[in-house]
Amino acid sequence: MLTTIDHFIARGAYTQANNLLSTTSLLNARQKNIVRRFYNDSHLIKKHLEWSHHGIWRTFRFWTTDEKIAYLRNCLDIIKLLESLCPFVSFGFGSVLGFARDKDFIPHDDDMDIIVAFRDEPGIKYQHTLTLIEAALEQKGIKSYNHHVSHMTASGM
Repeated sequence: MLTTIDHFIARGAYTQANNLLSTTSLLNARQKNIVRRFYNDSHLIKKHLEWSHHGIWRTFRFWTTDEKIAYLRNCLDIIKLLESLCPFVSFGFGSVLGFARDKDFIPHDDDMDIIVAFRDEPGIKYQHTLTLIEAALEQKGIKSYNHHVSHMTASGM
């Protein structure tokens, strides 16, 4: 398996490497973290990439201040857009933790978390709110994917 991961990393096939490590039952969680750290130290960090729980990405550790400012402005535009659907939209999770703790993005993270909380109204289902969010994002050219019960991923602004 590690030979296959080596092959994927050498080719830049990072999604395949991450999928292989994530789905293998040959290693436990601690061992998988050791593998991630090994590839970070030996291959990825020098390419300004990092293997985190999200996969292999250019984490905030490698972003310039200007890149962070532009990204934050885009996120604020998304929040403003989503506030047209409901008033309960804010940054959350690691996005807030990083600013509360260090006044910066968490270095090993690679995304901002935005929370949208609709009022609990009779007859309103999660799928309906998800459809509203997707439609609003799509109007601005933002694609959503990785839909889970608690969250989705969006990119493209």
